[in-house]
Amino acid sequence: MGEGQELPPIPADFEQFTPRTARALVRGGYRRLGEVQSASDAELLALRNFGYLSLAEVRAV
Repeated sequence: MGEGQELPPIPADFEQFTPRTARALVRGGYRRLGEVQSASDAELLALRNFGYLSLAEVRAV
């Protein structure tokens, strides 16, 4: 996503996550919980503003 572009809406699947985590996932191109669950830890940690706390939040689901 380039500067100044609006993010797509947060999918309903991501409402259980903090806004920061949900936005990082959307920005990374994830739209479904299944996509997130099948992604590796390294892929998720490579996302902007997605750190170990976000990873723990996602893996707890």
